[in-house]
Amino acid sequence: MKRKAYILHTTYYLLLTVAVLLTVTVLLTTHYLLPTAFAANLYFYPQYIDTLENETFIVEVRLNTEGETVNALDISGSISNGIIESISADNSLIQIFVESSHTEKTFRITGGTPGGFSGDNVLVRLNIRAR
Repeated sequence: MKRKAYILHTTYYLLLTVAVLLTVTVLLTTHYLLPTAFAANLYFYPQYIDTLENETFIVEVRLNTEGETVNALDISGSISNGIIESISADNSLIQIFVESSHTEKTFRITGGTPGGFSGDNVLVRLNIRAR
C-alpha cells in the first residue's frame, strides 16, 4: 500500500450573530443592519496525518471563538484528498442542528447554541477515507 501524508485545510464561511430571532425580525422590519462579527478561528485537528491509502481516520472540525460569544454558525468546508464518509456530532458545542450534510469532498454545518458559546471546542468529527 502507498503511504500518504495529509495536511488539512478548509475553506469556510463563518457567521457569528449576536441577535436572537425576535431581534432580527425587529431589525429587519425597521431597516437596520444586523450586527455580525467575523473574528474566530476555525481549524482541523489534527492538521497533519500520516496514513496509508484506503485507511480511515477521524478529523475534528474545531472552533476557537477568541473570546467572542457565538450563538449561531454556518460553515462550509472541503477536503482535497480523501473521501468524507460520515459526520459525527457527538459532544459538539452545537446543540441545535439546522443542517449537517456532506458529499465525498465537502461538508456543511448550520446550527446554534442557546445562550451562546465562548472558547475552543469541537463542532463535528469527519470520518475520512484516504485516497
